Amino acid sequence: MSKLKKRRVILIVIMVILIGAAVGTVVYKIDEMVSAPLFDSGVKQNSAISNMTKADDKSFNALLIGTDAAGENTDALMIVHVDKQDKKIRMLSIPRDTRVTVNGRKFKINACYHLGGLEMLIEKIRELTEIDINYYAMIEPGTLGEIVDCLGGVEYDVEQDMRYSDPVQDLYINLKKGKQILDGDKAEQYCRYRSYVMGDITRTQSQQKFFKALFEQKLNIKYATKINDIYDIMCDKVKTNVTMKDIIFNMSVLQIITSGDQIECYDAPGTYNDMEKDGVSYYLIEDEHAVELKKLCAELFGGSYV
Repeated sequence: MSKLKKRRVILIVIMVILIGAAVGTVVYKIDEMVSAPLFDSGVKQNSAISNMTKADDKSFNALLIGTDAAGENTDALMIVHVDKQDKKIRMLSIPRDTRVTVNGRKFKINACYHLGGLEMLIEKIRELTEIDINYYAMIEPGTLGEIVDCLGGVEYDVEQDMRYSDPVQDLYINLKKGKQILDGDKAEQYCRYRSYVMGDITRTQSQQKFFKALFEQKLNIKYATKINDIYDIMCDKVKTNVTMKDIIFNMSVLQIITSGDQIECYDAPGTYNDMEKDGVSYYLIEDEHAVELKKLCAELFGGSYV
């Protein structure tokens, strides 16, 4: 082989190596980008929580966490189970007053995030339900209202007159009974109202009904132009481990959500304690209620209880 041909071969090999390296770098960067948390404010890439598990291709569980104004305690806890085989979405609310034990002391579950972060909160959810959590989303106050306003409100039949005032939380509720269009502020008022006879139980049921109405009415192709606006809202107010890769992998879920008949809502079985005796109001998921909840989760939420 002549020197000229050798040089050409060497040049071609070098070019192939450089092109391969460039393509590899681009692929790596794309994979890195789609594998990073979608709304990454406060969430570090590859900062996996030890008691969370990877979702499979059949179903997954997401924990939705509504935080209070200070961002220290959780104001709402909802487990969303997506069964891609049966084409079902099941929602289970855990009352914020649920009693749990931390280091031998009794607390409400809404204090777990403040006491031990997501690790402790997910640990207590796991103890109660014996289900694995694959994704989480922490939602700041006001997020729901901004999204509802962005989508033009939600038609909803409010079950009763609602009036409540709490200057400490900057919470003022004044809703009239009946069918109406709830704007963002009214939607927040409805979902945060607690003065029911059954307290948090009715409150969580109301939240589930509202989210079901929101999904049915607004997950529609005609609202596709609002995606950028909603993305901007969520970037500012949501922390999650969901990545773009997860979104792409689970695109079929949108077909399930848009069918209201495929969304099922469940309550955590339990009872309230004697507040006069204990001095603190707790929701007790204990004894037979604890077994009932774990059986429900094993049957419908992918739980492991036998």
